[in-house]
Amino acid sequence: MVQETSNSDDDFDTHEKTYYSVLHLVKWIVINLALILAALAFAFVLHSAFLGGSFLILALVALVYGVASIGRTARESVGRYEAHHHQLP
Repeated sequence: MVQETSNSDDDFDTHEKTYYSVLHLVKWIVINLALILAALAFAFVLHSAFLGGSFLILALVALVYGVASIGRTARESVGRYEAHHHQLP
């Protein structure tokens, strides 16, 4: 028989941090895709290689920032969520 060894509050905290991490990552992936589309539009439609390359570099920087800041933003989001819900009556 399997015994439950973890606390449900710990499980909820883990799921909450995972939720905020995935939400943060999806947000930065959408931003990255928008910048890549802008880079392709500038490069191939407007024939501006400089602007296309600039937006491509900006997309790379946004993706690196988004991935690098996953843990920090998840902790901050959970902290703001807990502070808001502890103030409610």
